[in-house]
Amino acid sequence: MATYRFKISLAGDGAVGKTSWVHRLCTGKFKNRHVPTLGVEVHSVNYRCTDGTSVEFDIWDCAGTDKYVGLGEGYYIGSDGAIIMCDLTNGDSCATSASWYHNIKRICSDIPVVVSGNKCESPDAYINMQTGERRGINFCNTSVAANKNVHLPLLILARKLRPDDSFEFVI
Repeated sequence: MATYRFKISLAGDGAVGKTSWVHRLCTGKFKNRHVPTLGVEVHSVNYRCTDGTSVEFDIWDCAGTDKYVGLGEGYYIGSDGAIIMCDLTNGDSCATSASWYHNIKRICSDIPVVVSGNKCESPDAYINMQTGERRGINFCNTSVAANKNVHLPLLILARKLRPDDSFEFVI
């Protein structure tokens, strides 16, 4: 059975749900307490796929607070893909996604990127990112709190990175 392994950089403003998302992937539980990431935290997430292969992601959860943002660019080096997370209830965090995108592409010009709009379940979510691709950038809505589409950003990346894209994750 083939195993594919990818380094994924996770970027975005502070308090948008990046660390809670990784915690949800690793434990299946929602962590509602915000503790800013200092520098970077690396977590491994593994999936079996419907085609009998497996995919391992090393997710580099980079700090999103201004004090530590400059460190993140060094962590992008060697990434196979990236996820930029924003908070759909916070228009500023969605607007700064473009800056995160340009910083990642400056370091890793040829990697696929997914912009994940978190908190889509919130009645305060006034931005809706339709799942799909525009201008070579993939978009999707997620909700870490409601456990909605939490695996989708990684599935989109895996389908871009693997030679065959006709598989699903076995959850």
